[in-house]
Amino acid sequence: MSAKVLRRGFGLVCLFGAIGLLIGGELSWPSKLSVPGLLAYWLTCFVLTVLAFVTALWDARIVRREAQAERQELFRRTFAGLGLEHAAGDASETQSRKDVAPPPPDRKT
Repeated sequence: MSAKVLRRGFGLVCLFGAIGLLIGGELSWPSKLSVPGLLAYWLTCFVLTVLAFVTALWDARIVRREAQAERQELFRRTFAGLGLEHAAGDASETQSRKDVAPPPPDRKT
């Protein structure tokens, strides 16, 4: 199995585990638990929710990084096919120059 499948599967297990605990908790379980058991129950639910959230953020970051690498590769292949290998560097320099304000004009009085 790929890392993507394992990562998303782990997130789903955590999410469905937390949902299952919430549904079970609303129906009957907490009324039968002692105070330490109730604390452990809600702590487990919280930990599963946080793990699902962190896994989703981690997956989103990896997907964003993969999309950026794919976009850069497509850009490179497009310009390589046109014989303009150095165009990607020129475009980034032009963009960075746009972000910098031009110097004020010299005034001679």
